Amino acid sequence: MKKFKVVIFTTLLLFAGCIGPNDIEEFCIIEENYATETILLEPSDDNMYNTANIQIADITGDGDYEIIVTEPSEGLLTILDECEELCIEYNFSQGLIEPLRAHPHDMNQDGILDLVVADIGSIWPSTQMVGRVVILYGESNGTVIDYHPEVVLEGVGRVACAEVADLDNDGDLDIIVCEFGHFTGSITWLEQNDTGSFIPHQLDNRAGAIHAFPHDADGDGDIDIAAVISQTSEEVVLFRNNNSSFEKEELFIAGFDYFGMTGLSIADIEGDGDIDLLFTNGAQWDGDTPYGVDLNELHGLRLLRNDGEGNYSLEKITNLFGAYSTAIVDADDDGDLDIFIGTHQMNKQYPRTENISLLFLEQQENGNFERFLIDDLPTGLMTISPGYEGVGLLLVGSYRPIEGEQATRLSALNFQDMEICS
Repeated sequence: MKKFKVVIFTTLLLFAGCIGPNDIEEFCIIEENYATETILLEPSDDNMYNTANIQIADITGDGDYEIIVTEPSEGLLTILDECEELCIEYNFSQGLIEPLRAHPHDMNQDGILDLVVADIGSIWPSTQMVGRVVILYGESNGTVIDYHPEVVLEGVGRVACAEVADLDNDGDLDIIVCEFGHFTGSITWLEQNDTGSFIPHQLDNRAGAIHAFPHDADGDGDIDIAAVISQTSEEVVLFRNNNSSFEKEELFIAGFDYFGMTGLSIADIEGDGDIDLLFTNGAQWDGDTPYGVDLNELHGLRLLRNDGEGNYSLEKITNLFGAYSTAIVDADDDGDLDIFIGTHQMNKQYPRTENISLLFLEQQENGNFERFLIDDLPTGLMTISPGYEGVGLLLVGSYRPIEGEQATRLSALNFQDMEICS
């Protein structure tokens, strides 16, 4: 965070003899991007923090956003409504084991948003086939939506993502599944047929898939899939769609299994009309980093810039130990996209140059990014999301933070410049 501009300038004037101590009535500093926090979900009775994912959507169709929160260790999916005033909380656990992520889509085209849930089955490493994809089909009940669960995929390894798009251009919605698994896994797409059932098609047979986002990578009008694969692969891959037949292309290969891939985001970061890929690495759970490797230099955020035809150039945006989650938003209202990065830093296992919970990257006119450190915030931010007007610019949640450090189940953050005077 940029600080002490006024103090430094005044001190230089003192040393230069331009002013004397009696000429100074008070010292003031401008603290930029000062964060204010509003807690939206109070911690549970056991004071555990297990927030895995945050999404926002107008689920009820009333023109206002709701917040969707998943807590797999609690077996809980929570929807928060009317958070502009005091959040109304709706909890769902029926038909769910350990919901990791949930995305709103109208899967049966009845005009009501359903929730497509990646149910990991076991948040801890396991070879058991406990992963599932569950659709919570919505039924309108006045101002509230009731849900009934339907399992559309089961008997697979741990499921980390279930993203939705019309992959075969037949007018209905299909699902891309990240079977993270453990030693075995896959990336699979589920083709929805005329009866509403799903037919699986495997794209990759490796474990460790975290995210797989559908989008038109090359401007040809069909939906491609970008994915990150961790574990022993540590890659970013693109599955190019050619009439519902997918061809895999490797966009980035780390070359070693302690790279620590943690996630993927897609956005038109340059504002040139195509979709770029941003990926983070910061995982430390496996404890497999060789002696002498500096994770402060290895971890961070990288960008694959798209030339508009699905050709990519790689650049590292910033180093950041424990980089995990991103939220991409025009934070300063200047017409370009800025980036927040949340971290999970295991400080007992690895040294770090700075204790950073949240980093703000402000995009400049030349396309470069300037770093701002945001102080005094919750830790363990493995999920962050853009917020919305009336609640906050950013939504954050902690997942298993380091014992004794600040944490939150769900908070909204706002940022402002603050003048502090002595």
